[in-house]
Amino acid sequence: IDVFPTPCSHQILVVMPISGQAVTDITIYDIQGRVVTKPRSVECRGSNILAISTNQLSPGVYFLQVHGAAVTHLVRFIVAR
Repeated sequence: IDVFPTPCSHQILVVMPISGQAVTDITIYDIQGRVVTKPRSVECRGSNILAISTNQLSPGVYFLQVHGAAVTHLVRFIVAR
């Protein structure tokens, strides 16, 4: 899982290579571990690029969690304006 650009200002792009059909939950946490938003649950297959708006997030450090049936990834990103 890759997230870019970081730092970002208005959106991040999440690159998720997934080898089969899967429902993937995405959650964004702040630096203190609180859930800030759950942008979407998606059905994925193959290489996916998702654009997620960060307009509602204050500047700071966040973690994006991607949780699928077999794996969970946690990636740090920064919002700067």
